[in-house]
Amino acid sequence: MKRKLIYLVTILWIAFIWCNSFINGPTSSDISGGVLDFINFVLSFIGIKYEFSGFIIRKLAHFTEYFVLGLLLCFDLKNMKIKLYNSLFIGLVIALIDERIQLFSVGRASSVIDVWIDFSGVIISFLVIKILHKIKKE
Repeated sequence: MKRKLIYLVTILWIAFIWCNSFINGPTSSDISGGVLDFINFVLSFIGIKYEFSGFIIRKLAHFTEYFVLGLLLCFDLKNMKIKLYNSLFIGLVIALIDERIQLFSVGRASSVIDVWIDFSGVIISFLVIKILHKIKKE
């Protein structure tokens, strides 16, 4: 049952990522702008005098989506005993498809840099899990 739940959550997360790529450019910018305003408000409220840019927010969104995907793939890795490189390959393919989808969204473009940012989210999540697993063993 637990394995099926992890599969379902992973599939839903991939759908979430890809659905975000189908959002048209102006709407995507509005969403990013709302998140940007909220983050800058929170930072200002707690006394941090720094303002993020829309560019940084969008790139952090890419990284975060794929960091979570990497965590989900790590759960699948543990339960299915799939080799690490297969899960990394899955993460890369999902990122490539994600950027390809954006070619069909009005006002959006595909970016090789975004693929690397996406894939780095997967890799970093794997490293975090590996470090935590090693700490737990000790």
